[in-house]
Amino acid sequence: MLASIGLYLSYIVDLAHLILLLIPVSIYFVKIPRILIIFMLLISSLVPVTWYFLGHECLLTLLSRKLSGRKNNNITFSENYLYQFYYGIMKILRYDNTYENFNKVIFLHWTINIYIIWFYLFFYK
Repeated sequence: MLASIGLYLSYIVDLAHLILLLIPVSIYFVKIPRILIIFMLLISSLVPVTWYFLGHECLLTLLSRKLSGRKNNNITFSENYLYQFYYGIMKILRYDNTYENFNKVIFLHWTINIYIIWFYLFFYK
C-alpha cells in the first residue's frame, strides 16, 4: 500500500517537474504576477548549479526516484520523458548520441529558458 502511494506521489512530482519546464514559455500566454516570475528566474538560474553538485541530476528527479522506490534506476527525468525532444535537438546540432552531448543539450535548454524569463522581465513588459 505504501509503495503504491509513493509511486503515485512520484508521478505528481514528475508532473510538477514538467510544468516547471513549461512555465518559461507559458508566461507569455498566461498572466502571472511579476514577483512569481522573478522567483522563477532565480530558481531557474539555480537549477544548473544544483546539477553540478548532484551529479547531473535534479532535486525533483531524486525525490521522484526516492518516492517510487526505484533505487537501481539511474534514468533521469529528462532521459525518461524528454529523450525524443533532446535527441531531436542533438540531431539538429549534429551532436553524437552520447551522455555528455545529452547533458549539453539539457544545459542549452535551461539557458534558453532563463533567457526567455529574463527577456520577459526586462524587455517584454
